Amino acid sequence: MPEAETPNLDTRQLLSNRNMQIIFAVTLSATMGVSLVSPVLPKLVDVFGIQKEEVIMLITAFTLPGVLFAPFLGILADRFGRKQVLVPALILFGIAGASCGFARDFHVLLFFRLLQGIGGSALFTLNNTLIGDLFPGRTRFLAMGLNASLVSLAAAIYPAFGGIMATVHWSIPFFVPLAAIPIALFTAFKLTNPEQQEQQPIGTYFSGAIVSLRQWSVLRLYVLTFFTFVLTFGPIVSFVPLWMAGEYNSNASAIGLILSSSSLTAAIISARLEWIGKHFRVGMMMAVAFLLYSIALWWIPHIPSAWMMLFPGLIFGAAQGLNIPSSQALIVGAAPFKFRGVYMAVNSTVILAGITTGPFVAAIAYKSIGIVGLYYGGAIGALIMSIMLVLNANGLDIDKTQST
Repeated sequence: MPEAETPNLDTRQLLSNRNMQIIFAVTLSATMGVSLVSPVLPKLVDVFGIQKEEVIMLITAFTLPGVLFAPFLGILADRFGRKQVLVPALILFGIAGASCGFARDFHVLLFFRLLQGIGGSALFTLNNTLIGDLFPGRTRFLAMGLNASLVSLAAAIYPAFGGIMATVHWSIPFFVPLAAIPIALFTAFKLTNPEQQEQQPIGTYFSGAIVSLRQWSVLRLYVLTFFTFVLTFGPIVSFVPLWMAGEYNSNASAIGLILSSSSLTAAIISARLEWIGKHFRVGMMMAVAFLLYSIALWWIPHIPSAWMMLFPGLIFGAAQGLNIPSSQALIVGAAPFKFRGVYMAVNSTVILAGITTGPFVAAIAYKSIGIVGLYYGGAIGALIMSIMLVLNANGLDIDKTQST
């Protein structure tokens, strides 16, 4: 099926576009699943009388359903339509999230987090799917940049709001996802997206999807995405706090400031992708991003004081702003309409696999070669990726992605 007949839009037009506003609302809902709740975790140890390592299960319970259910939800979105999956997912996300606030037993809380994670996995998958459905070429690239900028801003701001609300009562952050219910109603009646007019036989769908997904041009984008999130959640998210606490005796506020500054930089760069994309090929932008990853990781062990950690943090954030929306735009653009749901569902699974694998791989490297070796190893891996991207930059361009 052809794409929606949406003309090329500039930033102002895209921000005022009703479909894009709905996508933004879905993105903000999905992002709060972890960022808003993470500051509450220490308080829950005392509330439920559990061990510190047990409370981490609340994050895993939310992210694990994405690995298991995202491909299935993507298939449903391709077969029956985006709205038919997105609207129930938003309602489930809101009701299950609020139910967490009423839980008085930790296992009940985990159960509702699992249900919320099922809804959340659809949100993560379908927001980018809708961008691919609704916006062509360069407008799609711009939309991905703005959406990624919103994710980075939310990642920087939500923890602060969650922490403030938790000082009043631990349950309050869990009620915020109720906002997803009016978003679901607005989506049901106001989202104007193209839907599949003809359903192919299920066997034909699966065989066609597998052949399409096995293309090397698609697989290499998934590899880049996986490596990006391994780097982010291994050496940076998991070990920068340990490095700063051990090397500089930094407190939680200082560590949070460094991580937030990185997210804010990513948001600024992502929001400027429209301008950057006019001057550079997407493949070269991604090559520069991995070079910046390499520089930031190599620099960290040489930083003499805590406040100077701000500089590699800003460099890493700039790399995120260049890389993540670019790779996502290429993946969604490479997906034929009839398989786009499953393309983005596989993408969500790859991202969650990277988030899960990153800390594990980093921990193994830390035990084997020490924390300095961990950062050097990450830097060398990112540099190799940068060189490979330079050599293949011509094959990674937003204008070459298909839209059929």
